[in-house]
Amino acid sequence: MYTQQFREAIDRTANKNLATQHLAIETEKQFLTSKTKQKLQNFLENSKINPEILYSNVFQFTYEAKSYLENLLHTKVYYTIGSLNICGEPCFKLTEERIDDHLKTNILEKKFSFNGHVWLTLPTMEIVDLTYPTIDLIETEDFEGYAPIIAEHSDDLQKNGIVYNPMLVGKEFMYEINEIVKFG
Repeated sequence: MYTQQFREAIDRTANKNLATQHLAIETEKQFLTSKTKQKLQNFLENSKINPEILYSNVFQFTYEAKSYLENLLHTKVYYTIGSLNICGEPCFKLTEERIDDHLKTNILEKKFSFNGHVWLTLPTMEIVDLTYPTIDLIETEDFEGYAPIIAEHSDDLQKNGIVYNPMLVGKEFMYEINEIVKFG
């Protein structure tokens, strides 16, 4: 299911005249080992970004983490934008209508906030979300520090009630709506 949604997200990205990426799905490989997951957790904890600051810089942090993950795994990593449901409850909901509203609204006239989420997708359709668990703890508890990251195959996450729904692939949409900063 996620693989088909991901392909549709790439098509949707192209249809919105945003730069797209070639998708090379690798079904026989698994990148996320326990050692890799620990390195990713360490990356988050050693980032020296305060969890409360992470909360307000999710999009930029995830974009910057993409390079780290590509170097660690020696593979293409896809910056993915969409919705997230946990046990049937929407945590973030991004619709095609909302995407269109964001793209046609002048940044200075923005009347609504972005209600999507970002994560990283590997060519194996494994998902790495370095930010949601910490965001959730900040919103629901008095918590200091970082929560464990999400790093699993999309099918395994769905079996456990964690459903990522990709809507767009790539950073260009986030540039367009001024949610991440373009350097250089």
